[in-house]
Amino acid sequence: MASGQPLTLKPQVKTLPKPKTVKPTPVRRIRLIPKAKPVPVAKRNVSDSSITPQTLLKGLNVARASGNKTYRYRSEMHWRVNGMIRQMRWGKSPEDAAKLANVSPDQLQTLIDYAQQ
Repeated sequence: MASGQPLTLKPQVKTLPKPKTVKPTPVRRIRLIPKAKPVPVAKRNVSDSSITPQTLLKGLNVARASGNKTYRYRSEMHWRVNGMIRQMRWGKSPEDAAKLANVSPDQLQTLIDYAQQ
């Protein structure tokens, strides 16, 4: 090195490796099988078609709002009707759900009447 020249440092530049290109994973195509049509069952009463979870819930809410003490919030009937609604949403028929929840047909008819108000 020459003594009269200033020392110059060159910045070291690191070259980073090129990032690897990742191919997207292939999308699996699933063929949807059409649902089988329900097998016809013995016909039920016409009133049974009106017993849906939505109808029962509406009847319960209207009964509670109208001041019916039997269906007030957190009462025994409130829990029973909610249990019946839950069973129906899980696939039970209204008759089976009513038996499991210990709800009588008269009480069901009362809720349906409240729902239709």
